[in-house]
Amino acid sequence: MTNSECPIDPTAVRTLLGFRRNFPVTAEDMVRSLRVLFVPGTQVTPRLHQFGERLRSAFRELGVREISMRDALNSAGQLIEGVVAIFLGDPQFDLVTSDQLPI
Repeated sequence: MTNSECPIDPTAVRTLLGFRRNFPVTAEDMVRSLRVLFVPGTQVTPRLHQFGERLRSAFRELGVREISMRDALNSAGQLIEGVVAIFLGDPQFDLVTSDQLPI
């Protein structure tokens, strides 16, 4: 559904829900705002690796942005707001520590 096909004005949705802060309402806006970081893990089976590649491909086709580790971290070394970390396999906490993840 595109913004022009939305049955209700996105501003009205935000007002009805009582949110002052802007957030994506339509699928198009949600995809445009999504940023993902794929964090490599250990003990990745061939099946899990294949799933990760298919997930990456699907995200690309939808227009979801995959960002690098460098772009995903703020100056304090924590994940910036709005970045979704996807761990494939057991997390390698030498790459991303639990302190870097938002609570």
